[in-house]
Amino acid sequence: MNALEYYKKKEHELVLLEGKLQKKRKILVVNRVISFFCSFIILGLFYWVGESILLLLPIGLMVFFYFVRKDYLLGINLENVQAAIRAVNNEIASLESQKYSGFNGECFKSNSHPYTSDLHVFGENSLFHFLNRTFTLRGQRKLAKWLSSAASDTEIVDRQNAVRELASLPDFLLNILALSELNKEYQVTESLEILETCSSSVILRKLKYVRFLSFFLSSINVGVFVLWIIGYASFIFPLIIIPVTYFLIHVIADRYLNSELNETAKLSNQLLFFEQFILVFEKREFHSKLLTGLSSQFSLGGTGGAAVIKMIRKALERNDIRLNLVIQLMVNSWLHTDIWFFYSFYAAREKYNKRFSLWFSAIAKLEALISLGVLQFNNNWCFPIVDENKLQLDAENFGHPLISPNQRVLNSVSMDAEGRLIVITGSNMSGKSTLLRSIGINMVLALAGAPACAQKFSIGNFVLMTYMVISDSLDDNISTFQAELIKIRHVLEAIKEKENVFVLLDELLRGTNTKDRELGSKAIVSKLIQDKVFSIVSTHDLNLATIELQYPKKVKNMHFDIKIEDNSMFFDYKLKDGICNNFNASLLLKEIGLDLNDINGDM
Repeated sequence: MNALEYYKKKEHELVLLEGKLQKKRKILVVNRVISFFCSFIILGLFYWVGESILLLLPIGLMVFFYFVRKDYLLGINLENVQAAIRAVNNEIASLESQKYSGFNGECFKSNSHPYTSDLHVFGENSLFHFLNRTFTLRGQRKLAKWLSSAASDTEIVDRQNAVRELASLPDFLLNILALSELNKEYQVTESLEILETCSSSVILRKLKYVRFLSFFLSSINVGVFVLWIIGYASFIFPLIIIPVTYFLIHVIADRYLNSELNETAKLSNQLLFFEQFILVFEKREFHSKLLTGLSSQFSLGGTGGAAVIKMIRKALERNDIRLNLVIQLMVNSWLHTDIWFFYSFYAAREKYNKRFSLWFSAIAKLEALISLGVLQFNNNWCFPIVDENKLQLDAENFGHPLISPNQRVLNSVSMDAEGRLIVITGSNMSGKSTLLRSIGINMVLALAGAPACAQKFSIGNFVLMTYMVISDSLDDNISTFQAELIKIRHVLEAIKEKENVFVLLDELLRGTNTKDRELGSKAIVSKLIQDKVFSIVSTHDLNLATIELQYPKKVKNMHFDIKIEDNSMFFDYKLKDGICNNFNASLLLKEIGLDLNDINGDM
């Protein structure tokens, strides 16, 4: 069963389960209404039957609250099922129509990065958008970092083993995705920042004095209330003193703690998500080194992470009770319980302060691994071999991950320490740029520890550089040619400063005249050959392909061909050995009304 079949089977099962739960809930609603009216009727019969009928009232209320509780639990179960349905539908849309529902990583775009801009790693319909199954800001940052910088060989192997294990657990992955869907509304990114940035020790010192004052004023309130009860004081005393003490304690609390109290009010639902997430991993036994290590961090120090988060969440929920008007008037107004609840929250926050950063760091890594695990389960690609001691590129039947499998054309490329440069020629729209991006994107995946869209993909642990998208700038007064020179300079500087650089270059020096472009391109390529840099260069310039004659063992020519029949073009997008001999610019110009045969010397 492939991934799409799995998701459609799950969708069918979940929709059936949703229907059953909705029917049960309707029955419970009817039972709830009946039990409530039965209790109301018992009260009505009191007038005719007498006090004996009231003995049935507790039974009626117990039945009513039993149905209320059952309805509540059934509602939670229904929400979980509906969240799972949304998660399944997202994956089906991703597989069938290349529609991605998650965050697209637009904020991580950088034109100065060595390759992410050229390879469209971030942004709408980007590689990040395609991969991303994270649900916190820290998880997004972690995945973005993995796609922006190469890991070590050991890290890559550890991530691959973890991804391989996660991909073998589709039900577990679906559970995590459903949990993510269920908690999207809670804006879970905020809780990490609040819990880690708030200074609990400072707030605890403030709360210590406020709590003492709260205890003192609450004692006065209780004393005055007791005196009124036993008849030693007029009702006017508690009526005046209780509001005055409430006003006094909250003026002080608002002055010293207002921002902290407002921030923590947002946390309860968000912490529920982290509690559930950690609990899922605490209950699961893993075999890969990385997953075992990350999940074990939740239980360091004895108490499990889920239990600690639950304790802190409960402290916040108890404080949220103060928002109930009845509780506010009858309890909090004279006992100031919210101060005590806040103190218990920050005391727990201080106690487990060092563990929060550890847990949230582990959660971020797990989110990134889950994204890669879903990628592998959905596509069943190969796991690349990455070896920093063996500089090579051996890619068999690889394609661009973001192109639909039905339209994706596979190619193969091989480079070793002897032949480190490939020149690719071809006509317009024949597939040169797509091939470079396919190689680049798969290298990014491989160096992140992810599967690659290929039958086989073996590379050295390279430093990837690209020269593809060139943009001028009116604001900075930079022409296209200047922008090209800046990009080339960055490549040449990287070659000097770093080892094992791999460069992808698409149409060198397109912003200058033909003669300068030819001379400049040959100078750049010669420099790459002399410095033994692994490079793939695409070009329309056939003169650049002649550099193979100068370096026959170090340079290889390859090309994309085109077939022209009855003024129609046919592309097979398959990479072939040798230099391209067929070009299509004249035919493309003719399609828009420009015939090169009409050009003469009088024009």
